[in-house]
Amino acid sequence: MSKICTYPFYHAEINIDGNVSCCCPDFTDFYYLGNIYEQNFEEIWYGEKWKNFRENILAEKYDKCHTEICKGLDDEQFKSKEKMLKEYIECIDGGIFPQHITLSIDSICNVQCIMCRDWNLPLNTKEQERLKANFEKFLYMMKDAKRITLDGSGEVFASQYHKRLIKAAVARYPKLKFDIFTNGLMCNEKTLRDFCLTDRLNMVTVSLHAGCEKTYNRIVKGSNYEKVLKNIKYLSELKKEGKLKGFALTFVLSSLNFKDLPDFVKIAVENDAYPNIWPIRPYNNCRVCNSQNKYDITIREHPRFNELLEILENPILKEHHLLINKQITNLFKEDRKGKME
Repeated sequence: MSKICTYPFYHAEINIDGNVSCCCPDFTDFYYLGNIYEQNFEEIWYGEKWKNFRENILAEKYDKCHTEICKGLDDEQFKSKEKMLKEYIECIDGGIFPQHITLSIDSICNVQCIMCRDWNLPLNTKEQERLKANFEKFLYMMKDAKRITLDGSGEVFASQYHKRLIKAAVARYPKLKFDIFTNGLMCNEKTLRDFCLTDRLNMVTVSLHAGCEKTYNRIVKGSNYEKVLKNIKYLSELKKEGKLKGFALTFVLSSLNFKDLPDFVKIAVENDAYPNIWPIRPYNNCRVCNSQNKYDITIREHPRFNELLEILENPILKEHHLLINKQITNLFKEDRKGKME
């Protein structure tokens, strides 16, 4: 049975400039369907650009998608074409808004991960005022949502705006669940209780990027490794209690931390978290991520590429399921195939 991606039918993602997409913009070549600061959400959700995108997916063309880095047909985001066509008609005719919304709208952060930003981000008054002016618009978008994901551009619990938005959403939508992306420093028991999130979490992803304190301090500036590990342990306990459906630790792979990969996976496994591994990508014009020839160890021409392949032969990386970006997975499959030949 033919399967298609559900994201254009259920999901909306808004970035810091207000641009709206149906998936991670990296995966759709930054093809935006509208702008929330310039249009009402109905105009975007039912607009011609979104309609054409959905019909393109129903035709299984994926013209705007980078399928080489997408998770692929085995992922839960793919459903049968017949089912999606039926649900698509019901969704549009019924005036149903997205069931899952990702907001990456506030870049405020309390630490500096050097592959993300190597500069202190000042409070942008214009951006903050724009967010405040659109507060009700963001809440209204959530009216049919089952899940809200916060936040791919900064630290949720360092953002005054997000904290206000969470409190309002918790009060207005009692069945709404939250997916949280965080560096883990402030994501502790007190914070989650203060924002009534302890029983409202679906997924928490903590950026760790290391397997030991020395590497962590080299990559994450202004944080505290022991505090983060303590908070990871607390989140692990929530999962054991059934209060957290999904839990993942993220590792952005580079020449600065690749030797830590087995220890990182060990930390994840010990805390019943998925080890989520991504390649380094250009972001925020920072020095490290834009110097890919120097830091992107997944490039075959990198002088330490073969060292990475040796690390990947570590048994712990084979014994446990890793959430590895497809781009990396394909690279390693090709290399192993070459060795067998």
